[in-house]
Amino acid sequence: NKFPALDGVRGIAIVMVLMAHISPYLESITKESLPSSLFFLKPFFTVLSYFPFVGMKSGQIGVNLFFCLSGFLIFMTLQKRETTLGKF
Repeated sequence: NKFPALDGVRGIAIVMVLMAHISPYLESITKESLPSSLFFLKPFFTVLSYFPFVGMKSGQIGVNLFFCLSGFLIFMTLQKRETTLGKF
């Protein structure tokens, strides 16, 4: 069984963790000049610095979400195996 909606949840969790890792650098990126090859990213980083989910808390939530998702998928795999084979 494939759960397509869980791929979206997994993607959200990954983005939350990535945002937690990049958040300490957002202020310096928006205040200092970027290299000329990355000038197009400055508005993106400026907008991200205003979102409330950016920060270390989002990383913790993202990791917890990922662990919950992994536990659910492991449970579903074990349950499917138990119903088809009658054992774990």
